[in-house]
Amino acid sequence: MKTQKTFVHVVLGLALTALIGACAHQKKGGEASSKSLFNFSSLDEDGDGRLSEEEAKKAAQVRFEMLDRVSDTVLTREEFGDDRHFDKFDVNKDGHIDKDEFANGFLNRFRDADLDKDGYLSPEEAEKIGIPK
Repeated sequence: MKTQKTFVHVVLGLALTALIGACAHQKKGGEASSKSLFNFSSLDEDGDGRLSEEEAKKAAQVRFEMLDRVSDTVLTREEFGDDRHFDKFDVNKDGHIDKDEFANGFLNRFRDADLDKDGYLSPEEAEKIGIPK
């Protein structure tokens, strides 16, 4: 029962973090205002000092919502902001990145950044895919 309550609190915390991030992004009009909510310690749900693939999947959802400025469930090249990786994420080449494309691209980058192939990212490995400490 305690585990269920903890899980619910974590999920609610992530949802609240995404909402606050979206509001901060809208209110201050920029990526920098919401980046502080997207950092290693806030994404490391279990506090073990590393990010699991499950935590990375949730991080991808949070990040997608932070980037989707007009809340139309797709990212334009401008919203995505990283021209080097846009074409890799836009698998169907329609000029937009949907949630599934983003999640898959994010997980691919997670796996590439996992240098020791232990299935987790250290803070240093996470920085390589844009997750600040």
